[in-house]
Amino acid sequence: RTTKMPVDIGFHPVIGHDTRAVSESIPFPQDESFKLYAADCSNGSLYITDEEISFRNDGWRASRKWPEASLHFEAYWPTDLNPEYSRSEGLQIKDFNALKDGRSILLATAESDNEIDTLVTLRFDYILSRVEFRMLHSLSEDMAVRLKKVEIKDFALTGDYNTKISRAWYTENNTDSYVVYQAPEGEAMDIPAGKPIYVGNEFFGIPQTHVPQLVVDYEVRFGTATWVPQTETIECFSTDWEQSKHYTYT
Repeated sequence: RTTKMPVDIGFHPVIGHDTRAVSESIPFPQDESFKLYAADCSNGSLYITDEEISFRNDGWRASRKWPEASLHFEAYWPTDLNPEYSRSEGLQIKDFNALKDGRSILLATAESDNEIDTLVTLRFDYILSRVEFRMLHSLSEDMAVRLKKVEIKDFALTGDYNTKISRAWYTENNTDSYVVYQAPEGEAMDIPAGKPIYVGNEFFGIPQTHVPQLVVDYEVRFGTATWVPQTETIECFSTDWEQSKHYTYT
């Protein structure tokens, strides 16, 4: 008679880059933790509920052993994200404000059973977009430009994930605004000719397809003449942002 020994559920967590190109994976940081749900693939019953998984001397291990069933895993980072979990829909994030939180979100899904010879690979992917701005000018060498303010208007800073559209974001309020850059009172940023420089800080955005406005306040002058205020408004500034993508606007 052969007796099966209980086997640990172990993981090999990796992270996909947020990138403009095809993603490559990097190891999940050993000084970070993630949380995980596991459900029986045959009936959806929960086997592991929101357990925090941390790296130990023997690797990334769950507290429970493998059952006699295949498991569906869903994991997330950061651990204080507090998503909801549904047996039918999986992880759901509601009323997430990308600007207030100021961090990215990583999610991973996998299915496996106790017959595997290696660790369960958890591929974490970014589900927000990363956005940054640059500015340059192409006027004559006698002209000078300095930047006062850059603002995006009429787009969504808050959204729900995996609620109305499977594995995607849903936004309802598209009337938010965000100041990408604001010069201190009485000051401005010199903008060079021909060479783009970054303005403001990069930020994480809710993936969305909208046409907000982009408003740029700046000043120009010829030689040593008086600075002349200008405002440039792009009425149809396309934000076709996708999950895990990094966008740079110049």
